[in-house]
Amino acid sequence: MFKVCEVFRSVQGEGIDIGMPMIFIRFNGCNLACTWCDTVYASRECNPFEEVSVEDLVKKIEEFPPTMGITFTGGEPFIQDKDELDKLIYELKGRGYFVNIETNGKYLPELNHGDLVDRFSISPKLLSSGNADGVNMEELAHYLQLYPRAMFLKFVIGDEADFNQMMEILNGLGGADILKNIPIVVQPNINHQTAESIEEQTKGYKTLLDMLLMGGHAKEARDFNIRIIPQFHKYIWANKRAV
Repeated sequence: MFKVCEVFRSVQGEGIDIGMPMIFIRFNGCNLACTWCDTVYASRECNPFEEVSVEDLVKKIEEFPPTMGITFTGGEPFIQDKDELDKLIYELKGRGYFVNIETNGKYLPELNHGDLVDRFSISPKLLSSGNADGVNMEELAHYLQLYPRAMFLKFVIGDEADFNQMMEILNGLGGADILKNIPIVVQPNINHQTAESIEEQTKGYKTLLDMLLMGGHAKEARDFNIRIIPQFHKYIWANKRAV
């Protein structure tokens, strides 16, 4: 049985599939505790959730209007039961869905049907997240080994130290020679407060733009497939849930 916080239909608000209609399965619980987490209602296991079987979850998804994509999100999807996740992936791909899994990259279970997943959206948590061990280099390398054509990396940049740590991670994974075809998405930390102001969000993107184009790593960063992509859903809905 899955621990599910909510299931809703919207559009993908971030990453390389931004704007794509999606049904979101938000699982309960997380193996990290980010200080700026915008889904605390799902990431803490003490919060309310519903226990749902694979069959009932698929049935619920099929009740929505026709939608191409499904996103597993959280919390952290990969702390759910591995065999149940495998079965869910298989059932959804058999019905023709595009399957995207959003993960912090700390753990990659041995999936029997991992090759059916269309997208692994991997977001290692940098120092400003408050997690001293938010990055697992061994597991990130494992993703690269198994799913190089299905993955992208996404980093929330809170300050210059985060940008520096991101570059250390990219170089630690083999540098531009290994990652040249892996999209690297960067976005500023749009927290609960700044999400309520378009002006404050814009300031964050301008600061990040300066880091990417003018900062100390600008020359090195140009060798990677890095792009700034806004969080579309926060521009439109700010902190509203289930949209």
